[in-house]
Amino acid sequence: ADEAGLKRLLRNTNYLVILISFFLVSGSFSLAMFYSPPLLEDIGIHRAWIGPIQCIGVVVEIALFRCLPAWIRRWNYAATILTGCLCLLCRQLLFGFCDNPWVLSGSYALAVMVIVFYHIAASILVNAIAGVEVRATAQTLLVLIGSGMGPMFANWTAGRLAAGAGNSLRPVFLFAAALAALASLMILFRGGRLNELKASGVINDGDAK
Repeated sequence: ADEAGLKRLLRNTNYLVILISFFLVSGSFSLAMFYSPPLLEDIGIHRAWIGPIQCIGVVVEIALFRCLPAWIRRWNYAATILTGCLCLLCRQLLFGFCDNPWVLSGSYALAVMVIVFYHIAASILVNAIAGVEVRATAQTLLVLIGSGMGPMFANWTAGRLAAGAGNSLRPVFLFAAALAALASLMILFRGGRLNELKASGVINDGDAK
């Protein structure tokens, strides 16, 4: 990558907000994927039904993916990404407090909204933020720090929380909800600037504080 372009990227507050929020969301989402099946079993759902329940999300994901461009045009990037964060927050809170198997099964629809509205939209926005010469590097850092280090940190912490709570999974989901809430706040407070830069056409020029 071009050294000057890389320095501009790493000084770009908009990119750093997306990068940190990706770390938080990916960590929270990994906990949902790893710990949801055992909690469903704990509340009485037979293991044989876990796979079909997860298929609910796949069906919803296909439908939402086709609607994503229209959603972004109607709202904006920040609102779309924030929607994904809030869906994740709601999903984690449901698993933190609810025991209804139907509600928790249906919440897999919320999980896939995170993939479509947050992960995909955030990746598109990073392409808009980063200059052409550092676009691949920007996406690589997103995967390394977000999808790589985020889940590692979240699962390391979750294991200790579960052990300290007598192997109860509820604290894990409350911790995951806290990560999603923090990501939501970051996008909420920076969202106006993201959309302003996008609209003005200077989103590739680095951060304007």
